[in-house]
Amino acid sequence: METLDLDSKSKKQAAQYSLNLIKVSLDHLVIPDAEDKAPDVDATVAAMKQLSVMDTKKDLASKYPCSNEMLKELIKDHERIITQLAKSMSRYYERYRDVSLRDLLNRVIEEHKNIAWRLKRYLIA
Repeated sequence: METLDLDSKSKKQAAQYSLNLIKVSLDHLVIPDAEDKAPDVDATVAAMKQLSVMDTKKDLASKYPCSNEMLKELIKDHERIITQLAKSMSRYYERYRDVSLRDLLNRVIEEHKNIAWRLKRYLIA
């Protein structure tokens, strides 16, 4: 695939075209003021640029736990599902003697065990 070597003027035109596309796409997102004036798209674009420059790592760290904590939570969830399905399987099998349901629940349990095992591998690594 060939790359185009654009001169400075072409780059500026392309950048302006991209900016105009962004402005047009943001028009519906900005609510006009009480006097029904056209929304200030330039101010919106400037605000978006300001947001993109902000240090979001600090904000994300306060909102979300680290990856190991999330993995531990996922592992607990899968283990709860395994336990609950095992209880349900034994209860339904004793009551209805339905072998196909037992086999289905066994396959689902095995899948959750497999997922939990994989998550534990990531947690250890």
